[in-house]
Amino acid sequence: MDRGAAWSSDRRGNKNGRGGGGGRQHGGDDEFNRRPHSARGGRGGGRGGYQDGGPPKRGRGDSGGRGRGDRGGGRGGNEKPMALTEEFIMYVATELKSLRDDPTVAQLTFPSTLDNTQRRYIHNMAAKHGFHSKSTGKADARFIFITRAKTTATMQTVSLRVPPTPLAISPETHAQMVEFLAAFPSAPPAGPCPNNCCQHHHQQKTLVPMAPPPPAVSHGAHGNAFAKKPPPPPSPTPHVYGDGQRNLPAFAHREEILALSAAHQVLVVAGDTGCGKSTQIPQFLLDAHGGAAGRVVVTQPRRISAITLAQRIADERDVALGTDVGYAIRLDAKYSAASTRLLFCTTGMLLKWLSSDPIGTAFTTIVLDEVHERDKHTDFLLILLHLILPRRPDLRVILMSATIQVDKFASYFDQCPVVHIQGRMFPVLSCFLDDVLVLTNGDHVGGGVTTLSLADQYELKCVMCNSTAFATEVELGMHVAMCFGTDWAAPDDATPDELAVHHPTASNLDTDDVLDSLEGSVCDHVRQILDAKKKALKAREIDQMVSQYQLAQDALDMERGIDVRLVVELLRHLMSARYGDGAILVFVPGWEDIVAIADLVEMDGPLMGDLVLTMLHSRLSPAEQRRAFQRAPRGKRKVILATNIAETSVTIEDVVYVIDTGKSKQSSVVNGYTALHTEWISQANCAQRRGRAGRVAPGVCFHLMTTKRHDDLPPFMTPELLAISLEEIVLNIQLLQYHARDTLGFESIAAFLHMALDPPTDHAIDQAIAALQLMGALDDGHELTFLGWKLAQLAVPPAIGKMILLGHFCHVYDCLLYACCALTFRDPFVSDLGMPPSQKEQRKQIKRQLGQTTASDHLVVHAALQQYLDAKRTRRVGPFCQQNWLVGTTLEHILGVVKQVGNEFAALGYAARTAGGPTNMAMAQAVLGSGLYPNLMYRASGGGNFTTKDKFKVKLSSSTVLVYSKPGKAPPTGGQVDWVCFHDMMQSDRVRVAQVATKVSPFAMAIFIGHEAVLEDMDNDNADNDGEDDAQADIVRVVIDDWAVLHMVRSVAEMVLVLRTRVQDAFLRHLHHDTKGTDAAIHDGQLLRSLHEWMYHETQ
Repeated sequence: MDRGAAWSSDRRGNKNGRGGGGGRQHGGDDEFNRRPHSARGGRGGGRGGYQDGGPPKRGRGDSGGRGRGDRGGGRGGNEKPMALTEEFIMYVATELKSLRDDPTVAQLTFPSTLDNTQRRYIHNMAAKHGFHSKSTGKADARFIFITRAKTTATMQTVSLRVPPTPLAISPETHAQMVEFLAAFPSAPPAGPCPNNCCQHHHQQKTLVPMAPPPPAVSHGAHGNAFAKKPPPPPSPTPHVYGDGQRNLPAFAHREEILALSAAHQVLVVAGDTGCGKSTQIPQFLLDAHGGAAGRVVVTQPRRISAITLAQRIADERDVALGTDVGYAIRLDAKYSAASTRLLFCTTGMLLKWLSSDPIGTAFTTIVLDEVHERDKHTDFLLILLHLILPRRPDLRVILMSATIQVDKFASYFDQCPVVHIQGRMFPVLSCFLDDVLVLTNGDHVGGGVTTLSLADQYELKCVMCNSTAFATEVELGMHVAMCFGTDWAAPDDATPDELAVHHPTASNLDTDDVLDSLEGSVCDHVRQILDAKKKALKAREIDQMVSQYQLAQDALDMERGIDVRLVVELLRHLMSARYGDGAILVFVPGWEDIVAIADLVEMDGPLMGDLVLTMLHSRLSPAEQRRAFQRAPRGKRKVILATNIAETSVTIEDVVYVIDTGKSKQSSVVNGYTALHTEWISQANCAQRRGRAGRVAPGVCFHLMTTKRHDDLPPFMTPELLAISLEEIVLNIQLLQYHARDTLGFESIAAFLHMALDPPTDHAIDQAIAALQLMGALDDGHELTFLGWKLAQLAVPPAIGKMILLGHFCHVYDCLLYACCALTFRDPFVSDLGMPPSQKEQRKQIKRQLGQTTASDHLVVHAALQQYLDAKRTRRVGPFCQQNWLVGTTLEHILGVVKQVGNEFAALGYAARTAGGPTNMAMAQAVLGSGLYPNLMYRASGGGNFTTKDKFKVKLSSSTVLVYSKPGKAPPTGGQVDWVCFHDMMQSDRVRVAQVATKVSPFAMAIFIGHEAVLEDMDNDNADNDGEDDAQADIVRVVIDDWAVLHMVRSVAEMVLVLRTRVQDAFLRHLHHDTKGTDAAIHDGQLLRSLHEWMYHETQ
């Protein structure tokens, strides 16, 4: 059936944008308009924690199932799952993608022929992508409209202005504000900037020109800066390559690679999985220098890859790691700045070094490994190398990639030569969803599958020896049980793609006899069982099995996550079937999926007793990750639960089976918020994952998707540079330009980014520049300001860096430093994923007690880190973590980030301040609100959901410590408004969920929040005819950035606007260290003391 005929969401243009009705008319909809046929309930419960020497031990759920995220324990028994066909789900995804990616598409219109389940699904998926959806009309004329901005019933854009928040300050604060402004009736003179290079204009939108920087900050890890002259080899004795190295396919291309590298500045090496490119080519380049000095730096997209590759090469060369061979990643490094010649590092580390050495004089060869992954740092580095190479004719660049988009990389560097290395690839059998359901006997379908006679549709034929003419199924079965078939052998000229076997399915029969007779490799065994089972089913029955499975799942769950039950069922099958030995590598999107699978496995005693469960995830320490590379004890089978960290570079030697869930976590910008969603991967990712099964022996890859879904996947993932906010990238471009003194040859930010392999849109670039200008990091000419210069040197995002600087100015530096560094990593508390409500509430109460607050999740994290340090001093770490549901490894990582960022601030002249007493939490909350802006939302006090600036409904995370009165039955009218700032947002089942939140008082809004504030008179059209109180008549509005509205007495509003400007100017003076011994110092000191007192009293 033609998909466009089934659901024609009309995107035809007219004078009012996109719109129209269209779509399928009545009749013929049965294939797509299916109603849910089964209910799902009792999915709450789950685990109670981790065993990490600290957090509580795992507990069983109260209701025997699992919840996910913030859904409060799963669906109730009365709520039906969204049973939808895969075709409809893929159609909706395509339409929403067109609205997201094409600015000329103003809106989508879905037809009136959809049923309620399909409509509900469209509304939810539109919200996930950051769109507004609205159903209008009745009966046959009821359409769904999808737009970027919220609209009225007549499709007019809704005003962003929110209902006014009343601000009434105490008489004491009012009197003190009057007294302060009487003592300082005018703003203090700006005073000279360093070297008299900049002026302060006391206006709200002042952007200070960049002053000369302070003394240069060392950019080497742990204070080590590279010597500009690369080191000579430690010994004149050349490295001798062992048999293991010589047998790798890469070694046969050694001379070709060295010759081409000598003749050309850039070389692309395309190597299949297992060819040895990552371990051997860096050594070829290093040894090519002979007795001459040289330094080779190799970038890796992941930390674990840099560490494992450096260790492997150090072992092969029989040197201590950190001497001739080393590595450098964030918070961990083993190398000598003076003598290391081969250095593995993350791409971000190399960019950090190049920011102070723009043409890379410390390196003779730069190798970019796994360049096909196209992360933001790799694409940035490609642009930079394009600019550096003409200025460094002696520099050599090697791009190493899987066989993905090789021609595109070669074309980018003027058709540079390409070396193709065929991998030492073993055959891999590819199985898809239908195969998995048949192998596991259709247990997920629920009703099972009726086995029909083989003679009903198929000729009775042995799939192993091709014998025919069997009279009955019994006779065929007797033959199959004794048949050894023929040995499988790959053709001499077979390619890796030809070795990847694709097969349909078979079904339910007793396979014990067949298993006993199997010969050949693992993929032969699985294929033979699959073929035997397939013969027991008709083709339509297999299709029906897949359809029943898909309709039994909730469409929202499957689009936003994975079916962990199917993964565990497949693990049970692989553990019980006698296909052959080998570890099982399971690719999942994120940490919560790893935990969910681990929980279900642990609940199955016999299964858990047969395997060793290991994990690969960035949140784990290197020591914990190394467990995945160790072989399992005799009699056990290793199962590795991993994210896409295991897709490339790292090799787990004993992997034979791969389970590919087809999903990964991907960042995207949704209405200005950066969100992390679970999304389908690309065909290239599937190929990479499949290749993990064929590295050391024949293997099998189970793709948990249909072949139709696989074929519909994009060929490659969207480059990260096209999916993120560009503020940090733009700031790094200007810092690079500053250090290079405009010698790299690009004229503007846009010109630099337009040189990318896949350039971001002008709209995205302009948005980033505008955001940095509002922040004060760029001036009107897009040049760095003094603030921007400092923010660009910090290892945190620009907004977080400014928030910490503001915290330093407001004397809450320590608190903000710890809380903000935690934001750059992850929540140190045990996840409440899958916990029953009783455990969630217990966890929440423990957090409140720990932080002594019900107003800020951020301040709870700060309290946790401080008390963890106290526990370390008294050697009570284990009991402390267990009692407070904390993860020790996460706390240690955050403390490492705190130390690094603290050192960077100190080098910029902002040392930690000695606390003169307890932290003023009200001031800390105000600074958090200012720094996290525009991540701000509101609701009428006592109401239900919060609302963002863009009119999206948002709930607080179930794990928040914030306390509000429960919403009443009727929505409140008038009165107070609650404001909350938040770190990030995720899409839950029905609404968005704000993560890590802090309350913001109206007084903090008036002084700290936003960029521009203006005073407006109130409309008094509704005043009482008999007259109005004079005070009420003098109420005015203060409007912040044309959306957040406060109303207050005029005299207070006028003082508030003056104080906003004074605070901004005082912050700029603090930034320039420009107040010592001046009248401004007296003013700013008294201003801060007063603000602390006012904020404390007005926030209570």
